[in-house]
Amino acid sequence: MVDDSLLDIAQAVLTRDGFHGATLETVALESGLTLDQVSAEFPDTGAMFLACVDRFLSTQMNKYDDTVTATTWHDAALEYGAKVAKARLGDGMPAWDQVLIEFWIVASRNPHIRDEVRRRNTANLDRVGAILVAFLARFDRESKLAPRELARGIFAIGRGMGLERTMDDDWPESDVARMVAVYLDGLSRVYSTETSA
Repeated sequence: MVDDSLLDIAQAVLTRDGFHGATLETVALESGLTLDQVSAEFPDTGAMFLACVDRFLSTQMNKYDDTVTATTWHDAALEYGAKVAKARLGDGMPAWDQVLIEFWIVASRNPHIRDEVRRRNTANLDRVGAILVAFLARFDRESKLAPRELARGIFAIGRGMGLERTMDDDWPESDVARMVAVYLDGLSRVYSTETSA
C-alpha cells in the first residue's frame, strides 16, 4: 500500500501540472525520494493517477450518502442537490475534475487503463444508484431510469459543473443544487405499480 504522504505529493503534482504535465521525476524531487523509489510505487503516471483516484474515492463517495432531513420532496431534492454541489465544488474539486477529464481522454484510448477506470466508475455508480433509489423511496418516488444511469447523470452534472466553476469561480453552489434537484424531480415519479420506463 502506498504511503499517504507520497499520495499527497502525487495528487498535488497532478492537480498543479495536469495529467500530461505530471512526471514521476517531479514527484520524486518533491517527495525527497529517488526516482527508483517512486517508480517502485508507481510504474507510470497512469498507475500514479489510479492510486490517487482510489484514495480519493474512499473519502469522496460517502458525500453522496442520504443524510437529508427535509420532510417534503421538493425540499429534500434541493437538500440533496446542495450535498452534491458541496461534494463537487468544494475542497479543490474543480481543479481535480480538470485532471480527471484529462485522464479520461487518455484512458479512453488505452483499453487496459479504460477497463480499470470503468471498473472503478461502475462500482461507484452502482453504490450511489442504490442510495438514490432508497432516497426516492423515502418520498414514495421511483426512478424512471435504472439506478446506475440515474447516478451516472448525477456524476455528469457534478463533473460538468466542476469544470464550469474553473471558468467562473463566482458561480454559486446554489445553482448546482437547483440543477440536481430538477434532475432528480424530472427523472423520478410518484411510485406506481407500473413497470419503470
